[in-house]
Order: sequence, then C-alpha cells, then structure tokens
Amino acid sequence: MAEITKISSELRHELGDLITAFCWYADHGEAAKIPELFTEDGRISAPETYVVGDSYETFEKGSDGQWRFAERRLDLTFKADS
Repeated sequence: MAEITKISSELRHELGDLITAFCWYADHGEAAKIPELFTEDGRISAPETYVVGDSYETFEKGSDGQWRFAERRLDLTFKADS
C-alpha cells in the first residue's frame, strides 16, 4: 500500500481542483484543455482501452503559483473486453 503524505487542507483543496479539472475536461469533450494542466515536460501514462484502475499523481507548482501535473500515472485494475 502506498504511503499517504499528510498535506494541509489548503493544498489538498488546490490539488483536488486540479484533478477535478482533468476529469471534467476528459469527461466533457474538452480534451484540448488538458495539456494546460501539465508542466511543460509533464506526461501521462495510461492504457488505450476502457479500464478501471488507480491514479497516481506528481504535482509541481509553477512560478505563476498554479499547480500542474508533472506526471499522472493510471494503473490498470480491470480491463474491459474489446
């Protein structure tokens, strides 16, 4: 089991907003906005199928004060039949 890092309520809220924005864009046909949520050299790793899994994020706060994903990794738990 991964270790949970204790963070402040304010930081939890800021990072939660970032994750929510990612999911909103992905779920509502606004994928073109997703790159703005990542650092310049940020990346995402995920299988190209319908899956259920866990996500693991690495965040970086920019000089503009905005949090962005440095990495978002999606680990496969269940894979849908093709």
